[in-house]
Amino acid sequence: RIQSVEFQSGSKDVAIEGFAPTRASLLDFIAALQADQRLLRASSPVANLVKEADIKFFITATVK
Repeated sequence: RIQSVEFQSGSKDVAIEGFAPTRASLLDFIAALQADQRLLRASSPVANLVKEADIKFFITATVK
């Protein structure tokens, strides 16, 4: 579940924060972002993957 999307002023960077019920669902979401042709990249810190469930995550992406 995405809780916020913040566009960085003066850049093409986007910060995405949210909640994932499981590590597997978070990994699926990250993979979908990385496969999105509208994005140059999407990255997730390792800290997002420490917990197996009830994960508050932060992802950064760059729009083409």
